[in-house]
Amino acid sequence: MMQMQEDLKRQLQSGEMGEVNVESLMESKQQMLLDSLWKLNVADIELTISHVCQTVCSCILSLKIQFVINL
Repeated sequence: MMQMQEDLKRQLQSGEMGEVNVESLMESKQQMLLDSLWKLNVADIELTISHVCQTVCSCILSLKIQFVINL
């Protein structure tokens, strides 16, 4: 996405592409952009769930150790 943004910026500044062409290009790339954003969102959710699971497992282990010590 960053590469596409830089290319568009360069082409607009050099006059290679007009605003109408930019709009049609953005419309054609819309699905790719949405897919990229979706994948980033999924990766973020997976990482969050992983951290939560690790924290819960750590707490459970800590509670088990405390229980054994108190026996």
